[in-house]
Amino acid sequence: MKNTVSGVPCAFPERFCQSFALAAISGVAVANANSGSFSMKLGQIMIPALGVLALSALTAIAAPRSQLQRDIEGYAVATCLALQNDVVLKEQGDGWASIIVQRGYGRIEDWQPLIDAVTLTVSQVPMTVIKGEGISSKQMPVFYCAEIIDQPEVRNTINATREKMKSAYDDR
Repeated sequence: MKNTVSGVPCAFPERFCQSFALAAISGVAVANANSGSFSMKLGQIMIPALGVLALSALTAIAAPRSQLQRDIEGYAVATCLALQNDVVLKEQGDGWASIIVQRGYGRIEDWQPLIDAVTLTVSQVPMTVIKGEGISSKQMPVFYCAEIIDQPEVRNTINATREKMKSAYDDR
């Protein structure tokens, strides 16, 4: 398993594993404080553990993305859509990118490395396809473009673009 807490394998994301370990430790502390001994019942550990785990799940929910992050990631997805052969997707991508540039901050040339990274990735990474019955399959360009932001080259360029444009967005 990828994550471990104190050497114990954990199948959940690291934040949950750490929170569960904290909950278990909290449960032991509560049980010891309440009973005055080291013996405890399963409920004495599990109830506090589940409470901390539930609280962790709520705090693990991602904070809202900043306007800068939404614009950069949206621009990458829009660029991918604009590169598709379907006229509707192409128009939607062009429109989406235009909206981001018009309402955005920074310089127009700051977007070019992102356009280049998405264009390169689209040319190298195969389109997502769902398999149908028999030999039929269907391309999924919207899903593909939504996932493009997680491709390593695109993600690295998103991070670089965010750093380059940060001051323009912070000044607003």
